[in-house]
Amino acid sequence: MKIIKRIVIVFAVMFICFKVISYCFYPEREIKNFVNKNYLELEEIANDYLVNKISVKEYKGVEIEGVFKGDTDIVQFYYSGFGIAPASTYYGFYYSPNDIVVMHCNSQDTACKLVNTKDNEYEWSCDESDNGGRILKIRDYWYYYEAWY
Repeated sequence: MKIIKRIVIVFAVMFICFKVISYCFYPEREIKNFVNKNYLELEEIANDYLVNKISVKEYKGVEIEGVFKGDTDIVQFYYSGFGIAPASTYYGFYYSPNDIVVMHCNSQDTACKLVNTKDNEYEWSCDESDNGGRILKIRDYWYYYEAWY
């Protein structure tokens, strides 16, 4: 009976380690799954933000950063990140009500460009800095982003 308990404990620890590693090193997959499972509720929240009926700051552990104004407004969600500035990477997703891809670029002083690298996959970079990122379309109106600064 002791051996069975040890085996169960070892598998439980391995499962927890796998989930932690998955969360830290595979945010793209985690975010895609999260959005695909919850997109209806997330879309409702995003639309509330867009019409200024802000109701929540977090949904199932994901921070809602709010509306980012631009040529097309988006509602951005922050999932995770790591690093210490100036070498940080951020992961998240956003809702684009016009289904238009936008850069996750907070640098106002630098010219940034967006390049379509594959079907529904984009990369962006900024002149005179090492800022950049990737954007992938998850589904209609929903985009995954990773950004480094």
